[in-house]
Amino acid sequence: MNHRKIAFVFLLLGSLCAILAFSTTSWMELSHNGLKIHIGLWRMCSTNCSGLNGIVLRWYGFVQATACIGLVGTIVVSSLLGLCHYVERFQKNIAILRFTAVTCIITWLIEISGYVVFVLSWIRRSSDAMFNEDLIYMGLPAIKTDRADISYSFFIAVFGAQFTVLAGIILFQMMDVSKQGEPLYTEKSVDAT
Repeated sequence: MNHRKIAFVFLLLGSLCAILAFSTTSWMELSHNGLKIHIGLWRMCSTNCSGLNGIVLRWYGFVQATACIGLVGTIVVSSLLGLCHYVERFQKNIAILRFTAVTCIITWLIEISGYVVFVLSWIRRSSDAMFNEDLIYMGLPAIKTDRADISYSFFIAVFGAQFTVLAGIILFQMMDVSKQGEPLYTEKSVDAT
């Protein structure tokens, strides 16, 4: 398997993870007297669900924005790499490949900044015996939660970002190898798949 295919598989996995993390409701799980509250990017669910779009928390809006940019960025770079891989006209276009690699790294930086803000904001706001005044802005009473855990949607998002940056690193490595005299694409590496 050549570098392009490996990078493409990583980007497809990154896109899948970004879509799953974007659409699921378990970035954070709060517990209060046996009741579990699942908080995602756009919805919050306990016994029933309610939307979180339009809430007035700046840090939460930042996390939502970085997740949107990450999702779009990952899908765009996947499409560009697919274009470079499957469309013969673009297979030797180093500019598209370079743009794809740079966009992978930038997308990763944006996504990671949102994830860091998410974690640090919950930690900072939950230091007083798990009391979090931001819950009021999310439509919940200001309760003392028994427990606040980062949940599976958040970890899926982090794994997706890692797949994206790995693809970018592979693409940069592939371009570096081509500068050392080895052709970027050979007839053997361009197959009919």
